Amino acid sequence: KKDRRTRELLGYTPEELFEHLRKNIGQPCGWCETEIFNWRATAIDHIVPLRTAKTKEDVLRLNALENLRLLHWTCNLEKGGKLPSK
Repeated sequence: KKDRRTRELLGYTPEELFEHLRKNIGQPCGWCETEIFNWRATAIDHIVPLRTAKTKEDVLRLNALENLRLLHWTCNLEKGGKLPSK
């Protein structure tokens, strides 16, 4: 259960999220070959998946801007809840 507003919990605004995603669009993801991006074909990917969270702090860390990127929706589906390869 949340004890504060989402914006307060995450520490960034929707505008900051949009700018972060916009700047990183088209970066190779290593999950698939699809490199064609348009806003309607993308999904927000958690680089380290949310399913790995065990605590409230983990959830907040995994929703940090540094863990978010845009992927083509098919790449995001292919990746699923897999961890990134090192």
